[in-house]
Amino acid sequence: MSRHSAQTPSEDVRIVEALRDRRPGVGGQIYSVYGPELVEYAEVLLGDHDRAVEAVRSAVLMLRDGPELVPPPEALQEWLYGLVRHQCREAQGRGRRRMVIAGVGAGVALTVGMLMLFEVTYGTVAPPMAMHTPLPPSAEPTPSLPPLPAPPPPEQRDDLPAPSPSPSKPEKRHEPAALKGRLLVDDALCQAFRVSAFPSACDIRLTAKGGPVTWSVSAVRSVSGQIATGGDGKLDAGESVSVPVTVRPTFLCHLGGSISGTVTFAPGGTADIIYTCPGL
Repeated sequence: MSRHSAQTPSEDVRIVEALRDRRPGVGGQIYSVYGPELVEYAEVLLGDHDRAVEAVRSAVLMLRDGPELVPPPEALQEWLYGLVRHQCREAQGRGRRRMVIAGVGAGVALTVGMLMLFEVTYGTVAPPMAMHTPLPPSAEPTPSLPPLPAPPPPEQRDDLPAPSPSPSKPEKRHEPAALKGRLLVDDALCQAFRVSAFPSACDIRLTAKGGPVTWSVSAVRSVSGQIATGGDGKLDAGESVSVPVTVRPTFLCHLGGSISGTVTFAPGGTADIIYTCPGL
């Protein structure tokens, strides 16, 4: 490959002076004069045009380090070639390091992938394979041991304790359910009685029959009047209680006729309230 030789010494002198004075644009001046042949030289070393251009560019940028590194004009050309050669060696070293790192990474990834595949297939990670040196064959064959006798079946073994009989479960005794009584409602005293202009009262008789009863007033209904009552309690079998009912007649009651209403008890039973008012 031919080196640059057509340039006059005056051009090299101007480049050296510009480098020593750190004039702006000296890099472009060097590239315009020596750039093509430097790129061609780097491409021969690297085998790639793009990497060659990058190596020449890095070499030109190194010229900004200081004027003390700049050679005399007669040695400028060889000095530039030396800078490019140094950058090409750096680029080759970086490429080899990247290949080593990539190879190591690919090997680690392949190993991890194989372990994961083994774990997914067999449920556990494959154990490392140990290296064993094969032993020489023995001169005499090892005599085989007679097979061990099979243990007797459980029903023929005398050393096992006899199974203990399972304890019988105690029979459940059904206790008789507690008898519940029912509520008898006697409303005879609250029917066909007269109500004056003032509030009047009557009694409803409640009796527990057949067992204890827990009672309460659950609802009161009145037509053309006001019926008020309430209360609750517990009655043993045969016990009775009187529930007072207060009637406050309205104007409609005095127009004549019978007025009625109802009182409902829980757990069951209804009393009818029937009363009359004196006519106007």
